[in-house]
Amino acid sequence: MISSSDNRLLFILDLLPKEIIFTIFDFLWAHDILYSFLNISNYFNNILLTYQNYHVNFKSILKQQFDLVCRFIRPNQIISLVLSDSNETPSQSKTFLSLFPIEKFINLRAITLSDIENDCHSLFFNIRQLKYLNYFETDTLSHLWMIETISRLKQLIINKYVDNDYNHESLLHSISFSHLRNLTLPYCSYVQLRQILSCASKLTSLNISLIISDCTGIDYFAEQHQETPLIVNHLTMSIQTFTWYVEYNTDDFILYTIPRFVPRTTKHSLLSILPHSTTLPVEQYSIYYDQINELELDSNDKSSYRYTNVQRLILSITKINENIIDLSKVEYLCVKSLSWSLKKLFQIIKTSMTSLYHLKIDFSFSMIQLSDNIYPLEQIRIIDLPQFSCSFKNDNIDLSSLFPCIERLTIGINSLHQMTDIIDRFMHLSSGSFHIMNDHTDINYILTETDTIYKWLIEKTNRLARNRSFTYRLDSRSDIWIHLWISSESTTPEKVLNKMLSGEQLMELRETNGQHNCSRCCSLQ
Repeated sequence: MISSSDNRLLFILDLLPKEIIFTIFDFLWAHDILYSFLNISNYFNNILLTYQNYHVNFKSILKQQFDLVCRFIRPNQIISLVLSDSNETPSQSKTFLSLFPIEKFINLRAITLSDIENDCHSLFFNIRQLKYLNYFETDTLSHLWMIETISRLKQLIINKYVDNDYNHESLLHSISFSHLRNLTLPYCSYVQLRQILSCASKLTSLNISLIISDCTGIDYFAEQHQETPLIVNHLTMSIQTFTWYVEYNTDDFILYTIPRFVPRTTKHSLLSILPHSTTLPVEQYSIYYDQINELELDSNDKSSYRYTNVQRLILSITKINENIIDLSKVEYLCVKSLSWSLKKLFQIIKTSMTSLYHLKIDFSFSMIQLSDNIYPLEQIRIIDLPQFSCSFKNDNIDLSSLFPCIERLTIGINSLHQMTDIIDRFMHLSSGSFHIMNDHTDINYILTETDTIYKWLIEKTNRLARNRSFTYRLDSRSDIWIHLWISSESTTPEKVLNKMLSGEQLMELRETNGQHNCSRCCSLQ
Protein backbone atom coordinates (compact mmCIF):
# COMPACT_ATOMS: atom_id res chain seq x y z
CA MET A 1 0.00 0.00 0.00
CA ILE A 2 1.21 3.54 -0.79
CA SER A 3 -0.17 7.00 -0.04
CA SER A 4 -1.67 9.12 -2.82
CA SER A 5 -1.51 12.90 -3.15
CA ASP A 6 -4.87 13.33 -1.40
CA ASN A 7 -3.71 11.16 1.55
CA ARG A 8 -5.74 8.11 0.43
CA LEU A 9 -4.18 4.67 0.67
CA LEU A 10 -3.55 3.30 -2.81
CA PHE A 11 -3.12 -0.41 -3.49
CA ILE A 12 0.01 -0.80 -5.60
CA LEU A 13 -1.57 -3.39 -7.93
CA ASP A 14 -4.18 -0.77 -8.83
CA LEU A 15 -1.47 0.87 -10.94
CA LEU A 16 -1.46 -2.04 -13.37
CA PRO A 17 -3.46 -1.52 -16.60
CA LYS A 18 -6.46 -3.81 -16.80
CA GLU A 19 -5.14 -5.29 -20.05
CA ILE A 20 -2.16 -6.76 -18.18
CA ILE A 21 -4.42 -8.10 -15.44
CA PHE A 22 -6.71 -9.67 -18.05
CA THR A 23 -3.69 -11.42 -19.57
CA ILE A 24 -2.74 -12.83 -16.16
CA PHE A 25 -6.32 -14.01 -15.57
CA ASP A 26 -6.23 -15.97 -18.84
CA PHE A 27 -3.85 -18.45 -17.18
CA LEU A 28 -5.89 -18.98 -13.98
CA TRP A 29 -9.07 -20.84 -13.02
CA ALA A 30 -12.05 -18.71 -12.01
CA HIS A 31 -12.07 -19.81 -8.35
CA ASP A 32 -8.35 -19.01 -8.03
CA ILE A 33 -8.94 -15.54 -9.47
CA LEU A 34 -11.80 -14.77 -7.11
CA TYR A 35 -10.06 -16.20 -4.07
CA SER A 36 -6.91 -14.17 -4.79
CA PHE A 37 -8.30 -10.84 -6.01
CA LEU A 38 -11.89 -10.35 -4.85
CA ASN A 39 -12.29 -7.36 -2.50
CA ILE A 40 -8.63 -6.37 -2.37
CA SER A 41 -9.67 -3.02 -3.89
CA ASN A 42 -12.56 -1.38 -5.74
CA TYR A 43 -10.38 -1.24 -8.86
CA PHE A 44 -9.98 -5.02 -8.87
CA ASN A 45 -13.65 -5.59 -8.11
CA ASN A 46 -14.53 -3.61 -11.24
CA ILE A 47 -12.03 -5.65 -13.27
CA LEU A 48 -13.50 -8.92 -11.99
CA LEU A 49 -16.95 -7.78 -13.06
CA THR A 50 -15.86 -6.78 -16.57
CA TYR A 51 -13.57 -9.72 -17.33
CA GLN A 52 -15.22 -11.88 -20.00
CA ASN A 53 -12.94 -14.94 -20.31
CA TYR A 54 -13.40 -16.97 -17.13
CA HIS A 55 -12.30 -20.63 -17.23
CA VAL A 56 -14.46 -22.49 -14.70
CA ASN A 57 -13.21 -25.86 -13.49
CA PHE A 58 -15.50 -27.52 -10.94
CA LYS A 59 -13.81 -30.95 -10.96
CA SER A 60 -12.87 -31.93 -7.37
CA ILE A 61 -13.58 -28.36 -6.25
CA LEU A 62 -14.36 -27.52 -2.64
CA LYS A 63 -18.00 -26.58 -2.05
CA GLN A 64 -16.97 -23.24 -0.62
CA GLN A 65 -15.09 -22.35 -3.81
CA PHE A 66 -18.03 -23.53 -5.93
CA ASP A 67 -20.40 -21.25 -3.99
CA LEU A 68 -18.07 -18.29 -4.43
CA VAL A 69 -17.99 -18.70 -8.22
CA CYS A 70 -21.77 -19.09 -8.42
CA ARG A 71 -22.34 -15.95 -6.37
CA PHE A 72 -20.10 -13.73 -8.42
CA ILE A 73 -19.77 -14.84 -12.05
CA ARG A 74 -22.45 -14.50 -14.72
CA PRO A 75 -22.91 -17.15 -17.44
CA ASN A 76 -21.92 -14.82 -20.28
CA GLN A 77 -18.49 -14.33 -18.64
CA ILE A 78 -17.61 -18.05 -18.90
CA ILE A 79 -15.79 -19.36 -21.99
CA SER A 80 -14.86 -22.83 -20.68
CA LEU A 81 -16.67 -25.04 -18.18
CA VAL A 82 -15.82 -28.31 -16.43
CA LEU A 83 -18.63 -30.11 -14.57
CA SER A 84 -18.28 -33.29 -12.53
CA ASP A 85 -20.71 -35.46 -10.56
CA SER A 86 -17.99 -37.62 -9.03
CA ASN A 87 -18.22 -38.93 -5.47
CA GLU A 88 -16.37 -35.80 -4.33
CA THR A 89 -18.98 -33.49 -5.91
CA PRO A 90 -22.30 -35.38 -6.12
CA SER A 91 -25.15 -33.71 -8.07
CA GLN A 92 -22.90 -30.81 -9.00
CA SER A 93 -24.17 -30.45 -12.56
CA LYS A 94 -27.81 -30.43 -11.45
CA THR A 95 -27.07 -27.79 -8.80
CA PHE A 96 -25.12 -25.56 -11.17
CA LEU A 97 -27.52 -25.80 -14.11
CA SER A 98 -30.50 -25.13 -11.86
CA LEU A 99 -28.90 -21.74 -11.17
CA PHE A 100 -27.64 -21.08 -14.70
CA PRO A 101 -29.40 -22.91 -17.58
CA ILE A 102 -27.00 -24.04 -20.28
CA GLU A 103 -28.54 -21.77 -22.94
CA LYS A 104 -27.40 -18.73 -20.90
CA PHE A 105 -23.75 -19.51 -21.66
CA ILE A 106 -23.75 -17.55 -24.90
CA ASN A 107 -19.94 -17.26 -25.05
CA LEU A 108 -19.11 -20.82 -24.03
CA ARG A 109 -16.43 -22.32 -26.26
CA ALA A 110 -15.44 -25.46 -24.34
CA ILE A 111 -17.23 -27.89 -22.03
CA THR A 112 -15.95 -30.98 -20.22
CA LEU A 113 -18.34 -33.47 -18.58
CA SER A 114 -17.03 -35.98 -16.06
CA ASP A 115 -19.06 -38.72 -14.31
CA ILE A 116 -22.31 -36.93 -15.11
CA GLU A 117 -25.32 -38.55 -13.42
CA ASN A 118 -27.76 -40.31 -15.74
CA ASP A 119 -30.78 -38.25 -14.68
CA CYS A 120 -29.09 -34.96 -15.63
CA HIS A 121 -29.09 -35.37 -19.41
CA SER A 122 -32.21 -33.25 -19.81
CA LEU A 123 -30.39 -30.31 -18.23
CA PHE A 124 -27.97 -30.27 -21.17
CA PHE A 125 -30.64 -30.49 -23.86
CA ASN A 126 -30.14 -26.92 -25.05
CA ILE A 127 -26.39 -27.28 -25.38
CA ARG A 128 -26.96 -27.73 -29.11
CA GLN A 129 -28.13 -24.11 -29.28
CA LEU A 130 -24.70 -22.78 -28.34
CA LYS A 131 -23.11 -20.96 -31.26
CA TYR A 132 -19.49 -20.76 -30.14
CA LEU A 133 -18.85 -24.21 -28.70
CA ASN A 134 -15.73 -25.63 -30.36
CA TYR A 135 -14.47 -28.06 -27.70
CA PHE A 136 -16.36 -30.96 -26.14
CA GLU A 137 -14.84 -33.53 -23.79
CA THR A 138 -16.63 -36.34 -22.00
CA ASP A 139 -15.79 -39.64 -20.36
CA THR A 140 -18.56 -41.56 -22.11
CA LEU A 141 -19.75 -41.89 -25.68
CA SER A 142 -23.41 -41.73 -24.62
CA HIS A 143 -23.10 -37.95 -24.15
CA LEU A 144 -22.49 -37.38 -27.84
CA TRP A 145 -26.18 -36.82 -28.55
CA MET A 146 -25.72 -33.39 -26.95
CA ILE A 147 -23.48 -32.17 -29.77
CA GLU A 148 -24.72 -34.02 -32.81
CA THR A 149 -26.09 -30.83 -34.40
CA ILE A 150 -23.21 -28.52 -33.50
CA SER A 151 -21.76 -27.96 -36.95
CA ARG A 152 -18.70 -25.93 -35.98
CA LEU A 153 -17.23 -28.22 -33.34
CA LYS A 154 -13.43 -28.19 -33.63
CA GLN A 155 -12.26 -30.48 -30.81
CA LEU A 156 -13.84 -33.71 -29.56
CA ILE A 157 -12.33 -35.87 -26.80
CA ILE A 158 -13.79 -39.13 -25.49
CA ASN A 159 -11.64 -40.33 -22.59
CA LYS A 160 -12.92 -43.87 -22.19
CA TYR A 161 -15.72 -46.19 -23.21
CA VAL A 162 -18.00 -47.89 -20.74
CA ASP A 163 -19.90 -51.10 -21.44
CA ASN A 164 -23.06 -49.33 -22.62
CA ASP A 165 -21.09 -47.23 -25.10
CA TYR A 166 -20.69 -50.16 -27.45
CA ASN A 167 -24.38 -49.72 -28.22
CA HIS A 168 -23.86 -46.06 -29.14
CA GLU A 169 -21.19 -46.32 -31.82
CA SER A 170 -23.74 -45.23 -34.42
CA LEU A 171 -23.69 -41.80 -32.79
CA LEU A 172 -20.36 -41.16 -34.49
CA HIS A 173 -22.21 -41.17 -37.81
CA SER A 174 -24.38 -38.25 -36.66
CA ILE A 175 -21.47 -36.01 -35.69
CA SER A 176 -20.44 -33.29 -38.10
CA PHE A 177 -16.72 -33.71 -38.80
CA SER A 178 -16.46 -30.90 -41.32
CA HIS A 179 -14.86 -28.42 -38.89
CA LEU A 180 -13.20 -30.96 -36.57
CA ARG A 181 -9.49 -30.35 -36.06
CA ASN A 182 -8.68 -32.41 -32.96
CA LEU A 183 -10.15 -35.84 -32.21
CA THR A 184 -9.42 -38.30 -29.38
CA LEU A 185 -11.18 -41.67 -29.14
CA PRO A 186 -10.37 -44.54 -26.74
CA TYR A 187 -10.63 -47.02 -29.60
CA CYS A 188 -11.64 -47.06 -33.22
CA SER A 189 -12.25 -49.72 -35.86
CA TYR A 190 -10.61 -49.30 -39.24
CA VAL A 191 -14.07 -48.80 -40.81
CA GLN A 192 -14.79 -45.92 -38.45
CA LEU A 193 -11.35 -44.48 -39.08
CA ARG A 194 -11.98 -44.51 -42.83
CA GLN A 195 -15.23 -42.63 -42.22
CA ILE A 196 -13.51 -40.04 -40.03
CA LEU A 197 -10.66 -39.49 -42.47
CA SER A 198 -13.04 -39.07 -45.37
CA CYS A 199 -15.26 -36.54 -43.55
CA ALA A 200 -12.82 -34.61 -41.35
CA SER A 201 -10.98 -32.69 -44.04
CA LYS A 202 -9.56 -30.15 -41.54
CA LEU A 203 -8.25 -32.70 -39.03
CA THR A 204 -4.78 -31.82 -37.70
CA SER A 205 -4.58 -33.94 -34.53
CA LEU A 206 -5.75 -37.53 -34.12
CA ASN A 207 -5.33 -39.71 -31.02
CA ILE A 208 -6.89 -43.18 -31.25
CA SER A 209 -6.32 -46.84 -30.48
CA LEU A 210 -6.92 -48.60 -33.74
CA ILE A 211 -8.56 -52.01 -33.46
CA ILE A 212 -7.87 -54.44 -36.31
CA SER A 213 -8.86 -57.97 -35.39
CA ASP A 214 -7.06 -59.90 -38.12
CA CYS A 215 -4.68 -59.66 -41.05
CA THR A 216 -7.60 -59.19 -43.46
CA GLY A 217 -8.43 -55.95 -41.72
CA ILE A 218 -4.84 -54.78 -41.96
CA ASP A 219 -4.74 -55.52 -45.68
CA TYR A 220 -8.08 -53.80 -46.22
CA PHE A 221 -6.96 -50.70 -44.36
CA ALA A 222 -3.60 -50.60 -46.14
CA GLU A 223 -5.24 -50.73 -49.56
CA GLN A 224 -7.45 -47.69 -48.88
CA HIS A 225 -6.47 -44.35 -50.34
CA GLN A 226 -7.27 -40.91 -49.00
CA GLU A 227 -8.90 -38.92 -51.79
CA THR A 228 -8.35 -35.58 -50.05
CA PRO A 229 -4.88 -35.27 -48.48
CA LEU A 230 -4.86 -34.43 -44.75
CA ILE A 231 -2.32 -32.20 -43.04
CA VAL A 232 -2.12 -34.06 -39.71
CA ASN A 233 0.68 -32.70 -37.53
CA HIS A 234 -0.10 -34.81 -34.45
CA LEU A 235 -0.93 -38.49 -34.85
CA THR A 236 -1.08 -41.09 -32.07
CA MET A 237 -2.15 -44.53 -33.25
CA SER A 238 0.46 -46.81 -31.71
CA ILE A 239 3.75 -46.67 -29.84
CA GLN A 240 6.89 -47.05 -31.90
CA THR A 241 10.41 -47.21 -30.50
CA PHE A 242 13.39 -45.64 -32.15
CA THR A 243 16.90 -45.35 -30.63
CA TRP A 244 17.57 -44.98 -26.89
CA TYR A 245 18.16 -47.79 -24.54
CA VAL A 246 15.82 -50.77 -24.63
CA GLU A 247 14.52 -53.03 -21.85
CA TYR A 248 12.42 -56.17 -21.82
CA ASN A 249 9.96 -56.81 -18.98
CA THR A 250 9.87 -60.58 -18.46
CA ASP A 251 6.75 -60.42 -16.25
CA ASP A 252 4.50 -58.54 -18.66
CA PHE A 253 6.34 -59.47 -21.89
CA ILE A 254 6.72 -55.80 -22.80
CA LEU A 255 9.56 -54.28 -24.78
CA TYR A 256 10.07 -50.58 -24.11
CA THR A 257 12.68 -47.85 -24.40
CA ILE A 258 14.44 -46.04 -21.59
CA PRO A 259 13.68 -43.46 -20.39
CA ARG A 260 10.84 -42.40 -22.67
CA PHE A 261 8.55 -45.36 -22.09
CA VAL A 262 9.99 -46.84 -18.93
CA PRO A 263 7.31 -47.77 -16.34
CA ARG A 264 6.97 -45.11 -13.65
CA THR A 265 5.23 -47.45 -11.20
CA THR A 266 7.03 -50.41 -9.68
CA LYS A 267 7.65 -52.60 -6.62
CA HIS A 268 10.97 -52.38 -4.87
CA SER A 269 11.37 -56.16 -4.68
CA LEU A 270 10.93 -56.54 -8.45
CA LEU A 271 13.15 -53.69 -9.49
CA SER A 272 16.48 -55.44 -9.90
CA ILE A 273 17.67 -54.93 -13.45
CA LEU A 274 19.02 -58.07 -15.04
CA PRO A 275 22.02 -57.37 -17.30
CA HIS A 276 20.66 -59.52 -20.13
CA SER A 277 17.31 -57.67 -20.16
CA THR A 278 18.58 -54.23 -21.13
CA THR A 279 21.16 -52.47 -23.26
CA LEU A 280 21.49 -49.79 -20.58
CA PRO A 281 25.03 -49.68 -19.12
CA VAL A 282 25.26 -50.47 -15.38
CA GLU A 283 26.71 -47.07 -14.57
CA GLN A 284 23.58 -45.45 -16.04
CA TYR A 285 20.96 -47.49 -14.15
CA SER A 286 20.06 -44.31 -12.26
CA ILE A 287 18.27 -43.18 -15.44
CA TYR A 288 15.78 -45.96 -14.75
CA TYR A 289 15.33 -45.27 -11.04
CA ASP A 290 14.94 -41.53 -11.48
CA GLN A 291 11.81 -42.14 -13.59
CA ILE A 292 9.95 -43.86 -10.75
CA ASN A 293 7.27 -41.63 -9.24
CA GLU A 294 5.06 -44.36 -7.72
CA LEU A 295 6.74 -47.02 -5.60
CA GLU A 296 5.55 -49.93 -3.48
CA LEU A 297 8.00 -50.95 -0.78
CA ASP A 298 7.35 -54.61 -0.08
CA SER A 299 10.87 -55.65 0.82
CA ASN A 300 13.45 -54.55 3.40
CA ASP A 301 16.31 -55.47 1.09
CA LYS A 302 19.11 -52.96 1.05
CA SER A 303 19.77 -51.10 -2.16
CA SER A 304 22.70 -49.36 -3.78
CA TYR A 305 20.39 -46.88 -5.51
CA ARG A 306 18.08 -44.16 -4.22
CA TYR A 307 14.62 -43.15 -5.42
CA THR A 308 14.65 -39.37 -5.64
CA ASN A 309 11.34 -38.53 -7.34
CA VAL A 310 8.71 -40.71 -5.66
CA GLN A 311 5.42 -38.86 -5.24
CA ARG A 312 3.17 -41.84 -4.45
CA LEU A 313 4.40 -44.37 -1.89
CA ILE A 314 2.74 -47.65 -0.86
CA LEU A 315 4.11 -49.36 2.24
CA SER A 316 3.67 -53.11 2.59
CA ILE A 317 6.50 -53.34 5.12
CA THR A 318 6.87 -52.19 8.72
CA LYS A 319 9.75 -49.74 8.39
CA ILE A 320 11.19 -47.27 5.94
CA ASN A 321 14.83 -47.02 5.01
CA GLU A 322 15.23 -43.32 4.35
CA ASN A 323 18.58 -44.00 2.69
CA ILE A 324 16.88 -45.43 -0.40
CA ILE A 325 14.03 -42.93 -0.80
CA ASP A 326 13.60 -39.18 -0.57
CA LEU A 327 10.51 -38.90 1.64
CA SER A 328 10.26 -35.13 1.26
CA LYS A 329 8.85 -35.58 -2.28
CA VAL A 330 6.04 -37.95 -1.24
CA GLU A 331 2.55 -36.46 -1.71
CA TYR A 332 0.44 -39.63 -1.34
CA LEU A 333 1.06 -42.39 1.22
CA CYS A 334 -0.79 -45.70 1.52
CA VAL A 335 0.07 -47.93 4.49
CA LYS A 336 -0.98 -51.58 4.18
CA SER A 337 1.05 -53.40 6.82
CA LEU A 338 -0.86 -54.39 9.97
CA SER A 339 2.25 -54.17 12.13
CA TRP A 340 2.81 -50.45 11.83
CA SER A 341 2.84 -48.41 15.02
CA LEU A 342 0.68 -45.36 14.38
CA LYS A 343 2.82 -43.31 16.70
CA LYS A 344 5.95 -44.16 14.74
CA LEU A 345 4.17 -43.64 11.41
CA PHE A 346 2.85 -40.21 12.35
CA GLN A 347 6.25 -39.12 13.64
CA ILE A 348 7.79 -39.99 10.26
CA ILE A 349 5.02 -38.09 8.47
CA LYS A 350 5.48 -35.06 10.70
CA THR A 351 9.26 -34.89 10.44
CA SER A 352 10.13 -36.26 7.00
CA MET A 353 7.08 -36.11 4.71
CA THR A 354 6.66 -32.38 4.47
CA SER A 355 4.89 -32.54 1.10
CA LEU A 356 2.38 -35.22 2.11
CA TYR A 357 -1.25 -34.18 1.76
CA HIS A 358 -3.07 -37.49 1.02
CA LEU A 359 -2.92 -40.37 3.53
CA LYS A 360 -4.54 -43.80 3.30
CA ILE A 361 -4.40 -46.27 6.22
CA ASP A 362 -5.55 -49.54 4.70
CA PHE A 363 -5.71 -51.77 7.78
CA SER A 364 -7.70 -51.91 11.02
CA PHE A 365 -5.97 -49.98 13.77
CA SER A 366 -6.44 -48.73 17.29
CA MET A 367 -5.80 -45.08 18.07
CA ILE A 368 -5.63 -45.88 21.77
CA GLN A 369 -1.91 -46.52 21.32
CA LEU A 370 -1.42 -42.84 20.53
CA SER A 371 -0.24 -40.73 23.41
CA ASP A 372 -1.46 -37.22 24.06
CA ASN A 373 1.83 -35.67 22.91
CA ILE A 374 1.30 -36.57 19.24
CA TYR A 375 1.24 -33.35 17.23
CA PRO A 376 -1.63 -32.77 14.79
CA LEU A 377 -0.82 -33.59 11.16
CA GLU A 378 -1.92 -30.28 9.69
CA GLN A 379 -0.45 -30.94 6.24
CA ILE A 380 -2.94 -33.76 5.55
CA ARG A 381 -5.87 -32.55 3.44
CA ILE A 382 -7.18 -35.92 2.14
CA ILE A 383 -7.53 -39.08 4.22
CA ASP A 384 -8.85 -42.56 3.39
CA LEU A 385 -9.72 -44.91 6.25
CA PRO A 386 -11.52 -47.84 4.57
CA GLN A 387 -11.24 -50.14 7.59
CA PHE A 388 -11.92 -47.64 10.35
CA SER A 389 -15.20 -49.38 11.23
CA CYS A 390 -13.29 -52.62 11.92
CA SER A 391 -10.81 -50.92 14.19
CA PHE A 392 -10.69 -51.65 17.89
CA LYS A 393 -12.48 -49.21 20.23
CA ASN A 394 -12.42 -46.30 17.81
CA ASP A 395 -16.08 -45.32 18.21
CA ASN A 396 -15.31 -42.39 20.50
CA ILE A 397 -12.07 -41.29 18.89
CA ASP A 398 -11.92 -37.66 17.74
CA LEU A 399 -10.08 -37.91 14.42
CA SER A 400 -10.40 -34.18 13.88
CA SER A 401 -7.90 -33.45 16.66
CA LEU A 402 -5.24 -35.48 14.86
CA PHE A 403 -6.20 -34.34 11.33
CA PRO A 404 -7.57 -30.81 11.86
CA CYS A 405 -7.34 -29.62 8.24
CA ILE A 406 -9.05 -32.47 6.38
CA GLU A 407 -11.01 -31.34 3.31
CA ARG A 408 -11.79 -34.74 1.72
CA LEU A 409 -12.57 -37.93 3.60
CA THR A 410 -13.36 -41.53 2.66
CA ILE A 411 -14.12 -43.74 5.65
CA GLY A 412 -15.75 -46.98 6.68
CA ILE A 413 -18.13 -46.50 9.62
CA ASN A 414 -20.35 -48.64 11.82
CA SER A 415 -23.40 -46.40 12.07
CA LEU A 416 -25.07 -43.21 10.92
CA HIS A 417 -24.31 -41.72 14.32
CA GLN A 418 -20.60 -41.95 13.52
CA MET A 419 -21.20 -40.13 10.23
CA THR A 420 -23.07 -37.22 11.79
CA ASP A 421 -20.41 -36.89 14.49
CA ILE A 422 -17.64 -36.74 11.88
CA ILE A 423 -19.51 -34.12 9.82
CA ASP A 424 -19.84 -31.87 12.86
CA ARG A 425 -16.26 -32.32 14.02
CA PHE A 426 -14.35 -31.83 10.73
CA MET A 427 -14.91 -28.11 10.24
CA HIS A 428 -12.95 -27.92 6.95
CA LEU A 429 -14.60 -30.97 5.39
CA SER A 430 -15.98 -30.42 1.88
CA SER A 431 -16.24 -33.94 0.42
CA GLY A 432 -17.15 -36.97 2.53
CA SER A 433 -17.73 -40.55 1.37
CA PHE A 434 -19.11 -42.77 4.14
CA HIS A 435 -19.21 -46.55 3.75
CA ILE A 436 -21.69 -48.00 6.28
CA MET A 437 -20.25 -51.46 6.69
CA ASN A 438 -21.95 -53.09 9.67
CA ASP A 439 -25.26 -51.94 11.18
CA HIS A 440 -27.80 -51.23 8.42
CA THR A 441 -30.88 -51.30 10.62
CA ASP A 442 -30.81 -47.59 11.39
CA ILE A 443 -30.57 -46.59 7.72
CA ASN A 444 -33.32 -48.73 6.22
CA TYR A 445 -36.05 -46.25 7.00
CA ILE A 446 -34.32 -43.37 5.22
CA LEU A 447 -33.76 -45.34 2.02
CA THR A 448 -37.35 -45.11 0.87
CA GLU A 449 -37.45 -41.50 -0.36
CA THR A 450 -34.80 -38.98 -1.33
CA ASP A 451 -36.41 -36.16 0.66
CA THR A 452 -36.25 -38.30 3.77
CA ILE A 453 -32.45 -38.45 3.58
CA TYR A 454 -32.20 -34.69 3.15
CA LYS A 455 -34.45 -34.01 6.14
CA TRP A 456 -32.67 -36.60 8.25
CA LEU A 457 -29.24 -35.04 7.57
CA ILE A 458 -30.50 -31.60 8.56
CA GLU A 459 -32.14 -32.95 11.70
CA LYS A 460 -29.17 -35.00 12.92
CA THR A 461 -26.21 -32.71 12.14
CA ASN A 462 -25.74 -29.25 13.61
CA ARG A 463 -23.55 -28.21 10.73
CA LEU A 464 -25.99 -29.05 7.93
CA ALA A 465 -28.84 -27.55 9.93
CA ARG A 466 -26.99 -24.24 10.00
CA ASN A 467 -25.91 -24.32 6.37
CA ARG A 468 -28.18 -26.26 4.03
CA SER A 469 -26.04 -25.61 0.97
CA PHE A 470 -25.02 -29.24 0.42
CA THR A 471 -25.60 -32.06 -2.03
CA TYR A 472 -25.44 -35.80 -1.58
CA ARG A 473 -25.78 -39.12 -3.32
CA LEU A 474 -26.90 -42.42 -1.80
CA ASP A 475 -25.40 -45.55 -3.36
CA SER A 476 -27.03 -48.73 -2.07
CA ARG A 477 -26.65 -51.07 -5.02
CA SER A 478 -24.46 -53.44 -3.01
CA ASP A 479 -22.95 -51.88 0.08
CA ILE A 480 -24.33 -48.63 1.44
CA TRP A 481 -22.40 -45.47 0.61
CA ILE A 482 -23.38 -41.86 1.30
CA HIS A 483 -21.43 -39.20 -0.59
CA LEU A 484 -21.70 -35.61 0.66
CA TRP A 485 -20.51 -32.29 -0.76
CA ILE A 486 -20.79 -29.55 1.84
CA SER A 487 -19.60 -26.03 2.55
CA SER A 488 -16.75 -25.56 4.96
CA GLU A 489 -17.53 -24.39 8.50
CA SER A 490 -14.09 -22.83 8.82
CA THR A 491 -13.58 -19.10 8.73
CA THR A 492 -13.01 -17.90 5.20
CA PRO A 493 -9.93 -15.69 4.74
CA GLU A 494 -10.67 -12.11 5.68
CA LYS A 495 -10.47 -10.76 2.14
CA VAL A 496 -13.29 -13.08 1.06
CA LEU A 497 -15.61 -13.15 4.08
CA ASN A 498 -15.24 -10.15 6.35
CA LYS A 499 -14.95 -7.74 3.44
CA MET A 500 -17.41 -9.51 1.16
CA LEU A 501 -19.48 -7.09 -0.86
CA SER A 502 -23.18 -7.09 -0.12
CA GLY A 503 -25.74 -7.83 -2.81
CA GLU A 504 -26.52 -4.12 -3.13
CA GLN A 505 -22.84 -3.24 -3.52
CA LEU A 506 -22.39 -5.91 -6.20
CA MET A 507 -25.45 -4.62 -8.06
CA GLU A 508 -24.15 -1.07 -7.86
CA LEU A 509 -20.82 -2.10 -9.34
CA ARG A 510 -22.52 -4.08 -12.12
CA GLU A 511 -24.81 -1.17 -12.98
CA THR A 512 -21.80 1.11 -13.10
CA ASN A 513 -20.47 -1.11 -15.88
CA GLY A 514 -23.80 -1.17 -17.71
CA GLN A 515 -24.78 -4.69 -16.59
CA HIS A 516 -28.15 -4.98 -14.87
CA ASN A 517 -29.52 -8.53 -15.25
CA CYS A 518 -27.48 -10.40 -12.67
CA SER A 519 -29.44 -10.50 -9.42
CA ARG A 520 -29.51 -14.27 -9.18
CA CYS A 521 -25.69 -14.31 -9.13
CA CYS A 522 -25.55 -12.30 -5.92
CA SER A 523 -26.77 -15.05 -3.63
CA LEU A 524 -26.78 -18.80 -3.52
CA GLN A 525 -29.06 -20.64 -1.11
